[in-house]
Amino acid sequence: MLEDKSYAKYVEAGYLGLLRGVFGLVEHPLDLLKTRMQAEKKVKPVWQVCKDIYREKGFFGGYTAGIVPNGLRMTLKHVYRYPLMLEIPSFFKRNIPTGFQAKHPDGEVWATALSIASIETLIICPLERCKVFLMTSGSQINSTRTFLHLCRTQYSELFRGMQAVWARQVLSWGSFLYTNKKGKEWERKRLQTDELPFFSLMRVSLLTGLVNSICMPLDVAKTSLQKRNPSSDNLGITLVKIYKDHGIQGLYAGWQPRVVQYMIHSAITVVLLERLEKKYE
Repeated sequence: MLEDKSYAKYVEAGYLGLLRGVFGLVEHPLDLLKTRMQAEKKVKPVWQVCKDIYREKGFFGGYTAGIVPNGLRMTLKHVYRYPLMLEIPSFFKRNIPTGFQAKHPDGEVWATALSIASIETLIICPLERCKVFLMTSGSQINSTRTFLHLCRTQYSELFRGMQAVWARQVLSWGSFLYTNKKGKEWERKRLQTDELPFFSLMRVSLLTGLVNSICMPLDVAKTSLQKRNPSSDNLGITLVKIYKDHGIQGLYAGWQPRVVQYMIHSAITVVLLERLEKKYE
């Protein structure tokens, strides 16, 4: 049986995650802009894509495109993320042999990244697919009907792009957890204190957000696979095609709004995770 304190830990972590997910709705326009920039047939500047969205959908339609699946996705993933980030590293520390941990001190980081990414992919892939389909379609009502009909006739369509989602999540979680750990270790050594001040955590979050941008090519490929009328079902073929058609800039399409998102995510997650770890360590 878990102690009451353990239950309290997960409840508090889940509640903070819920608040974080609701706040994430503010980021929805950034997600829409990033997705549209990635789905374009040619690389366009940010201002041009904003103009296209406004011309096609208007201000309100542009803001709300895909907001229901995206809001559900953000809320769900933040509710379970914080409890998992607290429990899974502890689980591996308790169960991985001490000899292996001595030789591979970062082993639990990568095991945690692989575990959370695998769980998360199953949960968010259908919501990611729905979000991208609606964001890259025309009329919201007609697009929703089309998507529901498509999923009823071909259930596998809900999990289109799953390979890309899993690869992105593994790389994203691995880079985040590793950079978060090493950044905090460096700050503690530099300041000679175990209690990191707010601005130290902000430095770590800035570094973590920048490192997370290595996931961009996989994110672009995921959008290409999940958009309306995708040209391929294969991750490798999609990456090669994007590179042949648009070069490196194609693999980093939408990097401007995406980097802003990474910074917001990292700033909030690094601080909350540090506070929860210190409280329940």
